[in-house]
Amino acid sequence: MSTTPPQAGERAEALGLFALQFHPVGTDPAEEGDYLLYNQCDGFHLASAWFDDGGFMGFFNFSSYEIPPDCYRAWAMLPTSHETLFNLFAKKPPALDSEGSR
Repeated sequence: MSTTPPQAGERAEALGLFALQFHPVGTDPAEEGDYLLYNQCDGFHLASAWFDDGGFMGFFNFSSYEIPPDCYRAWAMLPTSHETLFNLFAKKPPALDSEGSR
C-alpha cells in the first residue's frame, strides 16, 4: 500500500468526479457536443454546439433556438463518454425505508 497521497485528479477519478472547464464568451468550442451555458441572471442552460463548413455556428437549445452570446457569460463542454457518468451512477443506491429515508 502506498503512503503517498493521491493527486487531485486521481482522487477525483476514484470518487467518480469530473471537472467542467468553463470558457468565456468569445471563445468558440472546437467540437460538436452538449454544453452547459452560464447566465448570471437565471443560471445554467443546456445547449448543443452546431458547426458548419465555416466553423462554429452557435449554441442552440433543445428546440433549435439559437442562444445568442449576449445571453450567456461562459460555457463548458459536458462529458462525451458514456462511461464517465455510467461508472458514477452504476452502483445501486441504498434502498429506501417505508418513510422514504435511506
